[in-house]
Amino acid sequence: MDEQTAARQPSERRRVIRSAGIGALTAFALAWFVPWQMVVLAGFLVASSVLLLWIWLAVGWLDAASTKILATREDDSRAAPTLL
Repeated sequence: MDEQTAARQPSERRRVIRSAGIGALTAFALAWFVPWQMVVLAGFLVASSVLLLWIWLAVGWLDAASTKILATREDDSRAAPTLL
C-alpha cells in the first residue's frame, strides 16, 4: 500500500458514523416488530459488527510498512499513544 492508496480509504471517524447509521436504521426497522430491549441490542450488534468487519477488511491484509502508513494517516501525533 502506498500513501495514495491509504489516502483513499475512509477515516475511522467516517467508518464509525456510517456503522452507527446502519445500526440506527436496523433499530428503526425492528422497532415496529420487537420489544425495545431487542431493538437496542440489535442496533448495537449490527453497528459493531459492521465496524469490525469493515476494519478487518481494511487492515487484515496489510504488511508492516502498509500498516505504518495507514496508522500515521489515522493519527500522526504521539500524544494519543503516549496517553494510552
